Amino acid sequence: MSNYARIVDDQAVDVSATPETSFHSTLAALFAPVPDFVRPGWTIVNGFWTAPAPAPDAPSIEDRRVTRLAFLKRFTAEERAAITAAQATDIVVDGVMLLVMVSEYIDLNGEDAKQGLQVLAAKGYLEENRPAEILEAPVQPAERPSNWTPQA
Repeated sequence: MSNYARIVDDQAVDVSATPETSFHSTLAALFAPVPDFVRPGWTIVNGFWTAPAPAPDAPSIEDRRVTRLAFLKRFTAEERAAITAAQATDIVVDGVMLLVMVSEYIDLNGEDAKQGLQVLAAKGYLEENRPAEILEAPVQPAERPSNWTPQA
């Protein structure tokens, strides 16, 4: 055995082949020899080492990034025309659309998109139900940024 572990409550907390050079001498003195396969988190019960249970998978959040053009195409022609006209006289609407235009992509799960659409609805440029429709419509492959790759 060329592996050593500091064991706390029957669990390998720190594992090292060279604790005397990797840790302060006070801490290194607490290391005991363990089989080479032991890793941090492993536990010893009745002389047998066992690996920790795998961590549960984190809930997956669907990648809902779309291009700026795809985002704008989610608006009706009438909505786009009204918003474009409003940009000339309404600094808030202009600010919302400026964020769209300078973004690399639009994240339909993101707060910026949600808040921007809520502003447009509150100002009367979108019907009350339209922000949810725009954000929740399924993302089509053609709407994805060209550098998009599925997240594992």
